[in-house]
Amino acid sequence: MLIADNIIRRKLQGVFFLIGDSCAGKTTAARILCQKYGAYRYDSDAMRSAHFALAQPEYQPCMTRPDAANLTAQQAVAWEEDIVREFTPMMLADLMVLAGRYPAVVCDGDIDRALLFSVAQPSRVFYLAVAPDLAAQTFFNRPDHAHLLGDLYARADLTPEQKRQEEARLREIAAGGRKGNKAVIPQQVLDFGAGVYTRVCGGAVEQMMAEVERHFNIPAWLAARG
Repeated sequence: MLIADNIIRRKLQGVFFLIGDSCAGKTTAARILCQKYGAYRYDSDAMRSAHFALAQPEYQPCMTRPDAANLTAQQAVAWEEDIVREFTPMMLADLMVLAGRYPAVVCDGDIDRALLFSVAQPSRVFYLAVAPDLAAQTFFNRPDHAHLLGDLYARADLTPEQKRQEEARLREIAAGGRKGNKAVIPQQVLDFGAGVYTRVCGGAVEQMMAEVERHFNIPAWLAARG
């Protein structure tokens, strides 16, 4: 059974999507919005275990393939994109249920853009970007990632050089396989009409939030909902 895009779009009216690059500020923005407006936060990263438990090889071959620790950074990034594409319908199913329970829902994390843009309104999507070099530099500073380097350098089966190579691979994956000191907003995002903001080193959270809140205008949605 297929559900028409217009039906899904209507069900997702109260869902606000924060998407974009790793380490661009999605989690920070989501927490601030939820605290300020009493919205429900849907953290796609936190839902991964539940989604992987639902995966079946017939329908989600990438989510059910064996761990690919030996992939190059570029191969790992491509595999991750395929995984995100497969669990996005699971996310949308969750969000349609949550949208019926809460006045507003803020979703942050990875999601397949093509699928999202087919069912979401531009006013409900905001893209946060960051330069690849800055993402690679700050990825391991996040509390949920801080242990990764410690675990890596504690491994007795790797030489010091192998550990340095693996760290470089992980940083490249964190940057989405990209390099450079300039953030890039995908043309797909601009054509869709989503809100956009580029995080810079030392940038103020207040400035980012002003742009996010202006685009979403959650108070207007809450007032209309009554």
